[in-house]
Parts: sequence; structure tokens; C-alpha cells
Amino acid sequence: MMNMKTPQLILALALVASLKVAPSVAAKETLKFNPQTETLKNIAPPELPLKCAGLVSKAEAADRDSTTISVVQAAVEINPPAAAAVVGAIARTSPTLAPVAAATAASRQPRLASAIAKAAASAAPSQAAKIVAAVCRETPAQYLAVATAVAKAVPAASTEIIWAVSSALPSMKPYIDQVMALSTATSPSVATVLNQASKFAEASPSATTPQFSQVMLPQPPPRPGPPFVPLPSTPSELNPSSSGEVPPGGRDYARP
Repeated sequence: MMNMKTPQLILALALVASLKVAPSVAAKETLKFNPQTETLKNIAPPELPLKCAGLVSKAEAADRDSTTISVVQAAVEINPPAAAAVVGAIARTSPTLAPVAAATAASRQPRLASAIAKAAASAAPSQAAKIVAAVCRETPAQYLAVATAVAKAVPAASTEIIWAVSSALPSMKPYIDQVMALSTATSPSVATVLNQASKFAEASPSATTPQFSQVMLPQPPPRPGPPFVPLPSTPSELNPSSSGEVPPGGRDYARP
């Protein structure tokens, strides 16, 4: 009889394999001279998202990743608060580039990572898991906020989002796997699973705690004692008359 967990495990393995092809923005250096900055610097703020989306959609297929990165970098540098709107516009017109756009923007504005990921996933729901994986790789400290924000935007992708976090953060994988193995829910809550996994991670000791017997306690300083007097090297003879033995009948003391 097939184990009830088998379909879930197969889905997780397939998803992890697909997430490995998601590009990592961290491996790409920021351009010293970004030609897109000159193109976008005079664009009015309300028009910036649509202009960025147009530049990406018109790029040659071979250059779309690099164009997305340079466009988002320039836009976020020019107008940081517009990061989520820019990413959402790109994701809407070019869904497969949503993970690249979101990760690029989040790497420049980590505090906005959850809003950026949510905007990308809302515009490209089919890319929700890949968006979470890409953004979490760039901003691992924000993984809980990123995953829960995307889960609210695309609740149907909850399980895939959990496995995406597991794939992006190897240090959390054992604890997420443990929680998922214990879960009986068909569509587990992202926040519940990740919070429980976080508690397991905190409870797991990072190093062996030394036992009390292994702790070297400070010793008190030595205290001076009386001078040492050595015993005589050769024993002296004892006079029987002065010995402590009493002969039978007592000692013969002179009477007064």
C-alpha cells in the first residue's frame, strides 16, 4: 500500500529540482556603468513601472535576464520606494522574469523584500514558489515575512512555498522537513510550518554544552603552614629504666 506521504514527497522533490534553475542575483555584480540609468532618470515616477516593464519585454530573448537586472537596479537606485511597483509591472508583462526582478529589487532594498515578493507573486501567481526561493536566497533573514506575504497573495501555492524556503535555505531544511513529516494537513499553513520549524531550529544546540565535571573551577591559593621538621635519620636507644614498662610488683622506689 502506498504511503500517504508519497505524493507529497514526489511533489516536493520535483519542485526542489525546478527551483534549482532559478537564477541567483548575488552571483552577478552591480554594473559599474548602467546604461538603463540614463534611460530612466528623467521618467516621471508614476510612469516608471510601465517604462521598466516595456524595456524588459522588448529585450532579446538571450538578453532578457541581464536586461531585467540592469533595469531593476537602475529603477531602484532612482526611486527606491517604487521597487515593488516596478517588479509588479515587469512580472505582469513578463511572468517568467518575475523571480529575477524580485530578487534583484530585494537585494537592493531588503526591508521591502516581503512587499516586493508579494507584488511579483500577485502579478505572476504561477511563479510564486520560484519568487520565494529567489528572494529568500538574497534576503535570508526575511524568509518568514517573504513566504507568508506570498502565501497570502497566492494561497493555493502554500505547499510549494514551504518547499521553496526549504530549497533556498539549507540550514532550515532539516527542521522544515521535520514539521512537514508530522503534518497531516493537505494544504499546511506557511506561517504555522515555518514558525514551528524556527522553534525547532532555536531548540537545536549549535554546539555541545560542556558537562559540569569538565569545567575547571578556580582553586584557592595555598595557605602557609608550620615549618617542616624532619625526623632524626637514626633512631636513638631507649634506657630500659626510663621506659614506660612497669615490672611485676611495681617499681622499687625508696621510701622516705
